[in-house]
Amino acid sequence: ALLECLFGVPFAQAAAMTSSELVLSWKTALVTRGDVALFAPGEWLNDHCITFYLEYLAKQHGDAASRVLFLGAESAFWILNEKDEEDLKDGTEGLELGEKDLIICPLNDNNDFEREGGAGTHWSLLVARATAENQLSCEYYDSMGTSSLGDARRLAARLSMLRLAALGPGSGASAPGVAVVDCAKQENQSDCGVYVLLFVRSVLEAYLSKGAAVSAFRPQDAAQMRREVPELIRQEAVAVAAAKGGPT
Repeated sequence: ALLECLFGVPFAQAAAMTSSELVLSWKTALVTRGDVALFAPGEWLNDHCITFYLEYLAKQHGDAASRVLFLGAESAFWILNEKDEEDLKDGTEGLELGEKDLIICPLNDNNDFEREGGAGTHWSLLVARATAENQLSCEYYDSMGTSSLGDARRLAARLSMLRLAALGPGSGASAPGVAVVDCAKQENQSDCGVYVLLFVRSVLEAYLSKGAAVSAFRPQDAAQMRREVPELIRQEAVAVAAAKGGPT
């Protein structure tokens, strides 16, 4: 019902409109009508969907999450696939990797640098935590198996290298191991991206609770997330329009 009336028109009519029509440009998130439609049951989320939710969580928790890096899906893809190390260091300087205690990295199994946008077939999550020894301890969350574990290890190694560069000489960071977390599993072929959003929320809540366990969730929570995020997009679109003096 939410999707059907989200933007004031029936969903069938909205689907016939230009899917590339921009409905929200907010922080690093660009969301089109086509992106919103991906929250309908049975659809696969793309990088715009993932990045919006990470931006929303960063805003929602504000200063409490100031030492959390929410790495957008597009940024994670670029860090994983960029071959020029100097470009990597220059491009990630603003991320302040040396100042973060928790790094949240959505992973898409697309390795074709010419096809961005979450063009693969599966989403998973890498979580990196700074330890007392100034190293990174990494975890891999996957709602289906371990098909992207190799990519998670490569991304963890790159994050460690970039963090070492940010911390400066003498930091002594080494390539981190990546622990596979026994986590919730999806019951269909389309909810991997939705589960990534649930994993991110649970990991963040545990971090903000100062050591609480990552909470479990049920398949029903994925259906709820598909209803919840379009409403969050609508709310932010209204807020952005109001701030610009436009119609709400």
